[in-house]
Amino acid sequence: VLAIAAADGDTLAGDYAGHITGSLDDGSSTNAFLATVTGGTGRFAGATGSFSGTGQANLATLQESRAFSGTISAASRGHS
Repeated sequence: VLAIAAADGDTLAGDYAGHITGSLDDGSSTNAFLATVTGGTGRFAGATGSFSGTGQANLATLQESRAFSGTISAASRGHS
């Protein structure tokens, strides 16, 4: 399950899949993932799209970095 909350409480929702590999010997891990956005709340209501990413983590210091790439589209808003 994908759930991302913005500072104002609006959320993106969808599905998330990925894998983590690592070594307890040197305390490192790498991850790769794919997320599909299927909606949300507030300004993200009706959002669709997908993004993927990779990351590295140091398990000893709990520091992590990630890179993301993809497109998220807002639902079209009617004009009155």
